[in-house]
Amino acid sequence: MPYAVDHLSRALAEYRALGDRFGQANTLNHRGHVRGDIGAFSAGKADLRLARRLFRQLGSQPGEASVLSNLGALHGKSGEHGSAVDIVRHGFTVPSAQRSPFWEAFARCTLGGALTALGRLEEAERNLDRALELFQQIGTAHGLAQALHLIGVLCLAQGNPADARSRFEEALGITRTEVLPLEEGLALEGIGLCLLEESRPDEAHDQLLQAHRILSGLRAHQAHRIASVL
Repeated sequence: MPYAVDHLSRALAEYRALGDRFGQANTLNHRGHVRGDIGAFSAGKADLRLARRLFRQLGSQPGEASVLSNLGALHGKSGEHGSAVDIVRHGFTVPSAQRSPFWEAFARCTLGGALTALGRLEEAERNLDRALELFQQIGTAHGLAQALHLIGVLCLAQGNPADARSRFEEALGITRTEVLPLEEGLALEGIGLCLLEESRPDEAHDQLLQAHRILSGLRAHQAHRIASVL
């Protein structure tokens, strides 16, 4: 993923040289998302705020809605869950977002994850169930894996490690069929945490070690929290 940041930075410089503001906005939106995945939260937020400003100047509602989804997700990754909820809910006021099942599905994933972290579990469950339903209709493997993972996290928060592990294992199967390494690492982490809850420490360690290797290789910020458990 750090290589993706370098590639996007070069692309951004080219769009700026050409005076292509739409290309700049799209690239900033993508780079902000990637920076969030590697834990560069401040830089990611700066990218996304600039992308939103450009999209608004260009009158692109789909672009602005996409940025708000990514910005909400980034706030969730950085632990600012209340802000994540507020940002994504604001995104629902953008007319183009209201017409996009794909946007709604990812937005409800972000809402569900943030609401779980805030302990608002019933609201989280409603949003995640709707996200899963939409992704099943759309047929997006990445989205399905993400929704299943977040439902697993919710099940853990509800005190149901067996149900959580079932969801994580379902997500893992998708990630290995479709080659989604970030989501694979997160699914393995979830399985490991479930096994810890089930008092199976040796099996848990094996799953968490695999997760850490994958996420460290991607330089994903979640690798640090797994290291604290190993």
